[in-house]
Amino acid sequence: MPVDFTVSHKDWPSSNYPFTLRDVPIEFTAKGRRIPSWGFDQTGMTDVLPTYFAPRSNEDETIRLVPMGTARLRITAFPQADTNTSVDPDCED
Repeated sequence: MPVDFTVSHKDWPSSNYPFTLRDVPIEFTAKGRRIPSWGFDQTGMTDVLPTYFAPRSNEDETIRLVPMGTARLRITAFPQADTNTSVDPDCED
């Protein structure tokens, strides 16, 4: 599935502190789909990455991505939501 990112550059903040959501000088947007079963663990961080078989929503949403250090929630890998592939949920692979 091709990934389509948009990069937005902003002026460097006058506070010289780019590590807030308001002042971040660069951000990315992409399209994604929610995985309703994927949530947070007991510490407020992302839970274990869902499997390929976890149900995805049918609606594309815009996701705003900011550099690490700007937000508390840090995700280094997103599960793939290839909607063009038919997968047998009973498959062990």
